[in-house]
Amino acid sequence: MSFLFRLPRIYTRTKLSELRTTTTTIYVATIRGTMLVVVHPCGLCLDTFYEIEQLRAHKPVCSQRNFCVACKKDYPTSLELRTHLSEAHGSCQSCKFCDRHYAAQDKLDEHYTYQHSFCDDCKLPFSTTEELWKHGMECPDHFDCPLCSLRFPTRGRLTKHFDEKHCYCEDCNRVFPTTESLKEHYAQSVRHAYCQPCDEAFRSQDTFRTHLKGEHQDRYCDICDQLFGSAYALKEHHVQSPRHAYCQYCDRHFRTHELLRQHNQVDHYLCEICKKVLHSPLALKEHYVQSPAHAYCQRCNMHFASGAALFDHYRTMHYFCDICEKVLPTGGGLHEHRRQKHRDLYCFNCKLVFQTPGDLQTHLYSRHQITHNLYVRRPDDTQQPREVRIGRAVYVL
Repeated sequence: MSFLFRLPRIYTRTKLSELRTTTTTIYVATIRGTMLVVVHPCGLCLDTFYEIEQLRAHKPVCSQRNFCVACKKDYPTSLELRTHLSEAHGSCQSCKFCDRHYAAQDKLDEHYTYQHSFCDDCKLPFSTTEELWKHGMECPDHFDCPLCSLRFPTRGRLTKHFDEKHCYCEDCNRVFPTTESLKEHYAQSVRHAYCQPCDEAFRSQDTFRTHLKGEHQDRYCDICDQLFGSAYALKEHHVQSPRHAYCQYCDRHFRTHELLRQHNQVDHYLCEICKKVLHSPLALKEHYVQSPAHAYCQRCNMHFASGAALFDHYRTMHYFCDICEKVLPTGGGLHEHRRQKHRDLYCFNCKLVFQTPGDLQTHLYSRHQITHNLYVRRPDDTQQPREVRIGRAVYVL
């Protein structure tokens, strides 16, 4: 056992740190001078030696002595020593583990510290160093390093010690033999925030993402939280991944597909139905005409979301035959088409279309008092029937 002190041989008993192992304990005292001497205390008589060989030669002799530390006097038996301590010094403090006796409690504490295993904070002695080490690990009032047994006042100081002196993973509560093995653990474990290119570990995922956005912005996808080997690999990821709203024409990616759609509407020629972007207005028109997936009106240069919407457009905006769904160029053409192709369903006079020929016959008889589909002139008609255009509608008068 050994410790450091300042010459002359007066040292503070306040330990700055303690290094406990299974064989020895090193006490580091407060250093106030420049000359340091390593001394080796005897745990029985509390005397100190400058050489470890001197201590080893002293121990066999000292173990047979009944020595009063206060008087520096030896007694033949342990009983005589205890009697002397009680009568001369008024107190006899005995060791729980061996036949050693002292006049004062502080001397007994030194004996516990040097000879046995003693917790200074809890004032508890232990028979072996292993029991003291176990106490330091389990006691909630202690923050002992399980590797070198240094004791720290707070858990934060202990954690800092682990980070600086040992290869310690705080998240997994594991210690690794080398720095390389710790780095390999960080790289392979999915629980850790570890930047492989920078060879740097981070305490939280948030700080890790901040690092990636700042240092690797050209190859980091913040949407997928994924780092790529190059900027080109990131671009390919944006193009191929369905999670990304990416404009291949502008080499830009957007947070949402709605923002991409708005961008394409403003800056490109976007097909709303199949979400395809064309390079020119003419190419977009050709796409509408040729693609069977689109409902497109060639007359108005408009496309519609469905065939039903296109059908309604034809009925309201063009000369559309409700029976065969044919579009005619003029109102007169529509009237002539119905008269020739659908005379069994079309009333020439009212320009009404009926579901069945029977419905048409009922209408002709009740409305016009005729049994055949003919044009009937009213009694006050003085002119031949003529077509009148009102807007896009054509009426026969």
